Amino acid sequence: MHDLGLIGLGNMGRALTDGFLANGALTPPQLAVFTRTEEKAQDYAATTGCTAVASLAELVNSSSALLAAVKPYQMHEALSAALDGVTESKLVISVAAGVTCDTLSASAGANHRIVRVMPNTPSLIGAGASSITAGPNATEDDLAFVEKLFSSVGICVTVPEDKIHAVIGVSGSAPAYVYTFIEALADGGVVQGLSRADSLKLAAQTVLGAARMVQESGDHPAVLRDAVASPGGTTIAAIHSLEQSGLRAAVIDAAAAAANRSREMSRPSN
Repeated sequence: MHDLGLIGLGNMGRALTDGFLANGALTPPQLAVFTRTEEKAQDYAATTGCTAVASLAELVNSSSALLAAVKPYQMHEALSAALDGVTESKLVISVAAGVTCDTLSASAGANHRIVRVMPNTPSLIGAGASSITAGPNATEDDLAFVEKLFSSVGICVTVPEDKIHAVIGVSGSAPAYVYTFIEALADGGVVQGLSRADSLKLAAQTVLGAARMVQESGDHPAVLRDAVASPGGTTIAAIHSLEQSGLRAAVIDAAAAAANRSREMSRPSN
């Protein structure tokens, strides 16, 4: 019996299982994969040492838990096809945005255990931020297993389902805000005469380093900022300019816009 069966080998599904394997959360014999393109599954199995199966039924029968890494519009079809008539309770993990735990339970069947995860794209390089939400019938052991998996590709927090919209605003969509900031910071360097390549390299590394300072020092970002902002110096002049331009409010509003859009997308269509 495999510990995890993966439904779907798209970018996110493959990246997650790559991370689970590379960081020791799973060993190859513990993973089985199924995708509609059998050759794709066979190639992945040959590369990683996991097991490729030929059907959803075989995946379900040979796996203790299922990771459904398909598009939101494909989720109902995938789960209902996989679990129709399956009476043994299975752990079903979804990484699909906008598909609620109740919807997942309705598709999979009321006897199965649902956990919903909201990862972000830096999970692709093992630097993700994911939220974990317990759905119907999920046990503490289920949550511990899911946390073990997703902690291997970044950090995890456990939240109730009504907070997932906020998670999307703060981490799910937020890499794009940071990319925009890095691009703007690099543009600032180009305006001041740096080459595009050097400016982008410096900007990206500065954001990476600042994030690590927050994580590793344990200090509030305001404390770290004040340690750099000497009276009358260049940094406080720059911070003053950012405050005048409304950076803080713009970021807060961006997180709210993403969260509100997520709420809209999760409402049942008429």
